[in-house]
Amino acid sequence: MLVRKVDKKRRTAAGGAALWLLCTMFGLFLCTRGAVALPTVIEPRPETRHLETELIDSVNGLRAERNLPALRENASLTEVAREKAEQIRRDDEFAHILPSYGDPFSMMERAGLKFTAAGEDLAHAHYSAATTVVDWMNSLGHRNNVLSPVFDEIGVGLAPDRHGGWIWVALFMKSDGVVVA
Repeated sequence: MLVRKVDKKRRTAAGGAALWLLCTMFGLFLCTRGAVALPTVIEPRPETRHLETELIDSVNGLRAERNLPALRENASLTEVAREKAEQIRRDDEFAHILPSYGDPFSMMERAGLKFTAAGEDLAHAHYSAATTVVDWMNSLGHRNNVLSPVFDEIGVGLAPDRHGGWIWVALFMKSDGVVVA
């Protein structure tokens, strides 16, 4: 689970030293903005599109139970999530920050996404959206992303892992309302 809020006036990570210490204690990562071009668009595997949809429906079901608005799927955010899942598979490196692509927020910015807050949840070796979401709900940081009232959009990507399950990537964001090509 990774989270970032952006102070648009100062263009710095939110908070300062006290917030950084608190975030590191709870496994959160805050960073500043970066930019370069994203690699090619990853099309969904035929067998994964329904799983991506199931995960989004599960997340939105949990949000509805708590009177939170549903997250809208953002096609560009989904492309970034798919690329991240594929990169984790190719590099066999399960991490929020990948050596070849950096952090997910930079990947989102390279895709032209504008946001005021963003988060990432990862899972691997899960066979269904249901078990993935159950695990996320049992982890405070992941649960906070799933149930954050700040986020209004979601993108989900999957890739097969070497254990016969799936690598799951969910990206959450509060849209700035602009996508730059």
